[in-house]
Amino acid sequence: MEILFISLVIVFGAVGLGLIAYRLFLASPARKPHEHTMLGEENYYLPPVYGEDELVALVKDPYWIYAYWEVTDQTRQHFNKVYGDGMWEISTPLLRVYDLTESGAAVTLDVPFTDLPINPFADNWYINVGQPNHTYCLDLGRLLPNGVFVTVLRSNTVTTPSDRVSDIIDPLWPPVEAIWRTFGRSVSGTPEIQPSGLSSPVLLHGISSEIVLKVKE
Repeated sequence: MEILFISLVIVFGAVGLGLIAYRLFLASPARKPHEHTMLGEENYYLPPVYGEDELVALVKDPYWIYAYWEVTDQTRQHFNKVYGDGMWEISTPLLRVYDLTESGAAVTLDVPFTDLPINPFADNWYINVGQPNHTYCLDLGRLLPNGVFVTVLRSNTVTTPSDRVSDIIDPLWPPVEAIWRTFGRSVSGTPEIQPSGLSSPVLLHGISSEIVLKVKE
């Protein structure tokens, strides 16, 4: 009986010590839950204006150009000072689109252009030029009541891409058919040994036949 009693004392003592140790372990600073400190979040944003007069043209695809701009208050005030008080408000905003494809990069009096009325509060616009492989330049201006167009800003020059596969064959990356035809000409000496549009195996068979005939000769 004494042995049983001593055993129980030892067991319960060990359990008690274990619980005490566990509580001390949880209460230790090293085991406290980590408190995440929320740092002050910076408010990053794009400003609505940058204080610079600018008109930028970008190519969207072979048929469309995208333009965005900023006109500062100083420029508006200068416009009213030159053309009359309130003239900015009563004039009509326009985008003038110059087609520089034939003339090069210079805007001259004989360059064809198209005027597009725009919203007076707009600061960007999509322009349907409808012409691949053409070079354009834009003017942002005001049409005065007397019909005179005054350029306020001029854009960079852009060129719309082609809307079809290029006719130019890069000598470093010729089509497979062109490779076989070049090889065939070197064997047979004829400009064409097979009609166009054939697959590589058919062309190879034709060239092989030419080689066999050439060897037999």
